[in-house]
Amino acid sequence: MSNILCMYYSRTGNTKKAMEEIAQDLGAELVELRDDVVRSGWKGFLRCGMDAMGKSTAPLCPYETKKPLDAYDLVILGTPVWAGRCSSIVRTFLKEHGGELKNVAYVATRASESKHESVFKQMDLYTSRPHAAAVSLRCGSVGCAFWQEEFLRQVRASGDHCPCPESCPHHGNCFECVTLHRGHRDHLPMCMWDMVNERLHKLSRLTEGTLRSYEEAHR
Repeated sequence: MSNILCMYYSRTGNTKKAMEEIAQDLGAELVELRDDVVRSGWKGFLRCGMDAMGKSTAPLCPYETKKPLDAYDLVILGTPVWAGRCSSIVRTFLKEHGGELKNVAYVATRASESKHESVFKQMDLYTSRPHAAAVSLRCGSVGCAFWQEEFLRQVRASGDHCPCPESCPHHGNCFECVTLHRGHRDHLPMCMWDMVNERLHKLSRLTEGTLRSYEEAHR
């Protein structure tokens, strides 16, 4: 996996879908942000707009990342646009942790024709440096796929987010790297080792022993 973390809040599922696709294309970790406020139906819709414009925010539900926030090369935040602002859930996260993020990028989803790009400057108020990339997506529109792909290009151009220390012509290009490894069938890309070892460790707990204890006993 790349050293990128994707975090998002989604009320209707549009932001969730976009962030899932972006995380998959970048080989990034994906984490959902939530609060305990009921936001369904028309009452929930009105509540979202009021919360976006208000100063106070509700506390976030517990979430878990694999590493500390400041250990990621890039954190991509996905949010719906509410009343010309980012969602109160993402604003709460930025207020609490924006200063911990090395580099940030933003994905905003909207229902209207207006791009609401001022949202990105609002979000930058909580971070230590301006965003490296940003996109405003109107899900289901004709140009949505194009602008999402353009955002991916911006992210890839913003820095080297590949955790593999090896130097090769395909470094940083996850699609080509994985395609070649799959074709040769010799070994896994280094960026996948931690993920596979974690899965094997969990699987080994189904047996009498564990993979880790076996490895330690046979050193």
